[in-house]
Amino acid sequence: VVTTYLPQQGAWYTAAAVLLPLLMPVRRRFMNARGLFFLILVPWLAYVGAANAHQVGRWTLYGIGNDNFLFQRFSYRIFMQHYWLEGGQTTFWNQPLFRWIAGLLHMLFGDSSVGQAYWDAAAVAIMTLFAYRVVSPLKGFTWGLVAAVIALAMFLLGPGLEFVGFGLSEISSAGFIYLAAFLLMRHRGTRDLAAAGLVVVLGF
Repeated sequence: VVTTYLPQQGAWYTAAAVLLPLLMPVRRRFMNARGLFFLILVPWLAYVGAANAHQVGRWTLYGIGNDNFLFQRFSYRIFMQHYWLEGGQTTFWNQPLFRWIAGLLHMLFGDSSVGQAYWDAAAVAIMTLFAYRVVSPLKGFTWGLVAAVIALAMFLLGPGLEFVGFGLSEISSAGFIYLAAFLLMRHRGTRDLAAAGLVVVLGF
């Protein structure tokens, strides 16, 4: 509600919401990654959904000459004009994979750019879960929760929030790289190692 009617304050209220679990008792059955998802990532995803609801069903024109405008242009050439191997231009420029990601999101969500906001929100969620996954085995659930809250608050209250859904590739790349780290930490066999190798290549 705050994000819808007072958009300038939405991130601050969401940061307050994700801090609440640090001040309230958490049942033992929620002291795991699934519990963390409900405690702090659901508010994050709700915030991103509300902050970008106005984009649903609308077409966004990016600034001419900006990186994100060129990504949209190259994505159009890939998916609509079938320049699949060229990546939308004769030679790769920067972040070639993101052109296919952006194109796929536009195919799924139409001209609306809201799909890129959802994609970036998922990548930030992966980064947040990674912070929890690194700290919790060493210091327990509470400190893992603190680590996750810090990581998420950095996006909510810092300059990174401006780029969530903006149509750039850095958040996508980080999401892939942290997902590869997740797979390596889980390491349930050759399949996880192969998947981690593939995902980290996609990230770079």
